[in-house]
Amino acid sequence: MVRRRISEAQRWQIIGMRSSGLSYKAIGRQMGYHYTVVSRLVRKHIQTNNVKDLPRSGRPLVTSQCEDRALQRLIRQIPFVTSPVLKREWLPYRQLSTRTLRNRLKSAGLKSRRVIRRPMLTDRHQQLRLAWCLACSGRRVQAAEPPVQNLRQLEAALHREWRQIPQQKIRRLTGGMRRRVEACIQSRGGFTRY
Repeated sequence: MVRRRISEAQRWQIIGMRSSGLSYKAIGRQMGYHYTVVSRLVRKHIQTNNVKDLPRSGRPLVTSQCEDRALQRLIRQIPFVTSPVLKREWLPYRQLSTRTLRNRLKSAGLKSRRVIRRPMLTDRHQQLRLAWCLACSGRRVQAAEPPVQNLRQLEAALHREWRQIPQQKIRRLTGGMRRRVEACIQSRGGFTRY
């Protein structure tokens, strides 16, 4: 026989029928449940003053607290290891699933991370990137002759540099902003081609 779940509204309806004086069997016939189900529900309401399901203890854990602490120590020693490798290192003599291991880590408040694969940069790439960054980083204001000595001079130097940026470059940068934003959203903040 399949167990049917009784909704909370039906449970309160049963309690109301019982408080109006109906018998367990009469309530069971009207609601379509066995009278023992009705009697247990009424007894639970009398004891707890509620009709919701009580919390259950759940299935017993396969690992002990000592083993869980050993896992936490192990993950702090080698943090960038995958769960199958960690399982072999943690309890090699026990048959445990990687899902159990991940559950133990989650219950300890440790979260998994995915390693981001970044493209390899050669020395030449790094030199070119550095040269580009230095050229575009606005060092012209710092290297101004005579050197900037106060806030007013800095503001004037920045305004001069802004006026020297060609309008075509400004239009190209602002025109491509929508594509950049869409690409950033699509990659969820990851790498983009811009």
